[in-house]
Amino acid sequence: MAVAGALLTIDEALALVLENVTPLEAEDVPLADAAGRVLAEVARSAVDLPPFPSSAMDGFALRAADAPGTLPVVARVAAGRPAPRPLDAGEAMAISTGGVVPDGADSVVPIELVEERDGGSLVVVPGNVAPSDNVRHRGGDLREGDVVVEPGVRLGPAHVGALAASGVTTVRCTRVPRVAILVTGSELRSPGDVLEPGQIYDANGFILDAQLRSTGAEVERLPPVADDEDATRAAIERGLAGDVLVTTGGVSVGVHDLVRATEPAGHERPDGVRHHVAGVECRGDDDCAEHQAERYEQGLDAPSMRVAEGQAL
Repeated sequence: MAVAGALLTIDEALALVLENVTPLEAEDVPLADAAGRVLAEVARSAVDLPPFPSSAMDGFALRAADAPGTLPVVARVAAGRPAPRPLDAGEAMAISTGGVVPDGADSVVPIELVEERDGGSLVVVPGNVAPSDNVRHRGGDLREGDVVVEPGVRLGPAHVGALAASGVTTVRCTRVPRVAILVTGSELRSPGDVLEPGQIYDANGFILDAQLRSTGAEVERLPPVADDEDATRAAIERGLAGDVLVTTGGVSVGVHDLVRATEPAGHERPDGVRHHVAGVECRGDDDCAEHQAERYEQGLDAPSMRVAEGQAL
């Protein structure tokens, strides 16, 4: 789908970009360092979740068949502190949220629905109880080996939390992409420099740096290059040593627009780089910005791809 001279819509240009990228290599990443990384392979649960039948409420574990009734409280179960023995018929055990439902019990009655008597040694259950009430059964959320997160997902706090709860310690993620930024133009100076007549401060480089870092990329800011064809070509060659090179400026049709001059559309440069997109059609700045924001929201800025070897866009 290489083009020479034709203006593309934004969607067509994005499709062309995606056609000419390949996935980065995968690497093992400790879960503690995985936030913001892009998952390369499916992540599966290492355990049943919950790993035991647990109480969903503070209340009393009992047998549904024993309710309604008045039952002796024979033990108190807390999270991380299971009952010392199974529950016998006609008994109840006080239990906290997250506590292990004792063997012999099949339901939990919330503390708000019962009456405790004799200093907590008896509990009155006034109504009927159904088996499994307020019990989270083992593996009710996930079974060992179930998928927790699919490939291609950029891991956020919720993903990391779910993986931790599932006993996952390491995930396979795409390598962090190395992105070089090259700003061009003899008129550009760094913020804080004294401006001479005709000079302006570079803003695009800072915008691109911030956007790329927000996606998790490893960013290198190349030294700004003046409007000199040899210098521009050398800077581009340096930038192509990474996974992605992003340039700003020098792509119009003026005599000083030298980025385009170093890689004419539809033709390969001596280093094998090929220019695919001659131009993108917009109906104004607002239209371009709207499309860009939409694509960012859809996750197309996720740093999981690189330009294929010998390609430029």
